Amino acid sequence: MKKTILIHLEGVICQNEENYDKNVIPSLREEAYNFVRELSKYHKIIIFTNRNVFLVSKWLKDNRFDKYITQVTNVKISSWLVIDYECVKLKENYQKILKVIKNYTPCLKDTKD
Repeated sequence: MKKTILIHLEGVICQNEENYDKNVIPSLREEAYNFVRELSKYHKIIIFTNRNVFLVSKWLKDNRFDKYITQVTNVKISSWLVIDYECVKLKENYQKILKVIKNYTPCLKDTKD
């Protein structure tokens, strides 16, 4: 049975762009196709996105990812592994994590905050 890997579309599969537009999916990152193709041989691949799931599904199909992707979602579902472009990994004590969060600068400007 293949283990599930949840991959964030933005920043992992497609480029991050300074001017976020929920209706436009940025260009494909170099080697992303080969990366997903290889992962899919041994893992169930689910794409996570902040964008409209139907828009992303069409973009994935247009870029020939559809045969490697099991599902597209805008909910972070339970998985064996998450691949994301931006996260805080809890390996340190909580005081160190609080310091990391206090000094954190996101790579994208979130339009919601």
